[in-house]
Amino acid sequence: MKIAVCLSGQSRTFDYCVESIKSFFKDCDFFCHTYDYNSYHEANVKPINDGWDKDIVDSIDKKLKPKELKVETREQTTRIFETLGWNKDEESLNNYSMYHSIIESYSHDFSGYDIVVKSRYDLIHRPNTTIYDFIPTGIKGNFFLNDYISKNSDFGCNDAQWITDSKTAKIIHNFKEVMNKKFITNKVFLDYLLDNDIQTRIIEQSWQLVRPRFTRLESDWKKLFKLYYHILKDDPYCLPGKAPEYFKRNSV
Repeated sequence: MKIAVCLSGQSRTFDYCVESIKSFFKDCDFFCHTYDYNSYHEANVKPINDGWDKDIVDSIDKKLKPKELKVETREQTTRIFETLGWNKDEESLNNYSMYHSIIESYSHDFSGYDIVVKSRYDLIHRPNTTIYDFIPTGIKGNFFLNDYISKNSDFGCNDAQWITDSKTAKIIHNFKEVMNKKFITNKVFLDYLLDNDIQTRIIEQSWQLVRPRFTRLESDWKKLFKLYYHILKDDPYCLPGKAPEYFKRNSV
């Protein structure tokens, strides 16, 4: 099975997560897009800006050996977003930059791949597992498998890891045409998938998100993964919930 992995978004805690990423996506090809800045958007707090180390690009290139790697500046992308209707509000910048990066990471022709996975730079994965453990058998046609639904978000696709076929990957790349017409939200993206007759399904979650404060709790990513229940047990923003009904409209 030939698998392409599209990493998108800000690099954030990549250097902490990279060994987990390499282990989980063993024998996969990487296609990467990122920015020259980092920020954090969390529940009930204003955006948090964090430092960006220019050496991170060399780190991504050296450690993942991606087939494609594109880095865009804040200036480049904000000019693009302004043409799409961005009002220069820092909080809404997250939506524009997130979907723009996803689309850019999907710009390759993936017709030679069996599976295309969307993932992030700041995730660690369940120890002693690989992506192959999370690909269900018997999935046919155009499909979109999503592994996370937040209680406080109708469809948490921005924080999710997606598994699709190559045809669906092309449809995701063509979502750029929608960005030219309306402000993008998770629901707009989901409706786009359903309107294109893509089968959707929720599968088991393999990952946990790593914020800088978590890395200070534990230097070993495998041990950190085991601590997540204790870290998040009192945070409803981070706990998985049930899928909304409209997500099930076209479920596998």
